[in-house]
Amino acid sequence: MFEFFKDMSNDYDIMFFLPHEELESNVEVHLKKFADPGEPVGGSDIGSEWHVVLFKIDEEGLAEDIDTFDAIFSDPKEYVSTLIPLNFFGVVARKTTKSKIFLDDFIDKLSPA
Repeated sequence: MFEFFKDMSNDYDIMFFLPHEELESNVEVHLKKFADPGEPVGGSDIGSEWHVVLFKIDEEGLAEDIDTFDAIFSDPKEYVSTLIPLNFFGVVARKTTKSKIFLDDFIDKLSPA
């Protein structure tokens, strides 16, 4: 896991890992809480269920190869740590009764008009 993740809170619903050319890692990570989270959906003894949106950036700086899926993670930071060196960007959001609204809005903003 990246060192900068170790200093971040474990109390979050959304993790953005987005391109940022001015940073050495080329990625900027933000953790946020849902304003109105709803109730958790799915999960297991391993951990919570999460929505995952992944993409790469093309030469024009636009998102391409957008992929979405749901997964159960004990620690999403570990998973994201494997994606950053491969130049993947995206968001991991806790799956709740209200999270699909956030997810659909995020995907709409990524997709070209």
